[in-house]
Amino acid sequence: MEVTEVKMRPVVGMLQFVTWTFGTMLFPGWAYFIREWRWLQTAVTLPCLLFLPTLGLMGESPRWLAVVGQHQRALKEVKRAALWNKVTLPPDQELLEIMARVQEKALSAKSKTEANSSKSTFWKVIDAVIVLFRTPRLRLVTVVMLVNYFLVSMLFFGLTLGASSLGVDPFIYVSISGTVELPSNTLLIPLIRRYGLKKMLLVNYALCALFLLAQPLMPQEPKWVMLIPVMLGKMAGSNAFSVLTLYDLELFPTEIRSQGMSASMMSSRVGAIIAPFIMSALDVTNPWAINVVFGAAAALSGLSVLPLWETINTRLPDTVEDLENRGKHKISAGGNMVVEGVESDWKEVDGDGKDEGML
Repeated sequence: MEVTEVKMRPVVGMLQFVTWTFGTMLFPGWAYFIREWRWLQTAVTLPCLLFLPTLGLMGESPRWLAVVGQHQRALKEVKRAALWNKVTLPPDQELLEIMARVQEKALSAKSKTEANSSKSTFWKVIDAVIVLFRTPRLRLVTVVMLVNYFLVSMLFFGLTLGASSLGVDPFIYVSISGTVELPSNTLLIPLIRRYGLKKMLLVNYALCALFLLAQPLMPQEPKWVMLIPVMLGKMAGSNAFSVLTLYDLELFPTEIRSQGMSASMMSSRVGAIIAPFIMSALDVTNPWAINVVFGAAAALSGLSVLPLWETINTRLPDTVEDLENRGKHKISAGGNMVVEGVESDWKEVDGDGKDEGML
């Protein structure tokens, strides 16, 4: 996402989840014919080896390389991007000076001291975690993302395991749950570009909560009637998960985006681990309570997003300073971004040479 031009970020981001949905639709077929779980796990894992050769086609993020001081590598990646997009770049020396200013802005006296210190691996890991809580806006983003990933992952994987509580065929249940997600994920692309990530995240959280909280009020027979609000709720929850991942990438600054995403994913795994225990505990006593709990989780996730801001059609923040200065941006007479009186080093350029892409 760091090397995708602004107007195409929603398209590239959401298309990733269309392929996820195809996998969900096809997985019950594998499971139907391979009933022994160890062989099933092997069968669906081995094709992942095919991913390895494709990694050679991908370059490192030039934004990240510039921030961490690997300017020659960043220059190489930028030149490759310019070649593909038929864009004429400024002289190499000018680009290297821009990268040096970007790096300088990313470094504080504290970070320079830490970079030169001989800390143990343990304390370096602790520092990597603490950095996510360094400043007010960064603390807000981190806490909201940790809460959201925990709750939406618990909801998503809990509903994926929901066939037993509803008394329906698990193969059909999982296949249908993937099928209903496909058109909605595709539809999200133009909606995100028009209305933004935050609004679409809130809408899907609201729909998920509404459908799941309404499910206990539905008649228990026939089964397909009871299944409709659950499938619609899971569809909205899956949409929220997809939008949240793209939103997360755009909120965290480049210099710590990997730490932010890693912390978010760890939080989501905790939610996924807890989901089966919630299902087992509630299924025995009050099966209807499962959807109430997950509906409440969707509502809570939506409320936690309210303090955040919209990121669609804005440049990605490269540094924590960029994030903290959000809202102080204005456009100079020359068309460049100005932050607190200083022109931004990174301009946005698309394939037509307009100021909308990465450099």
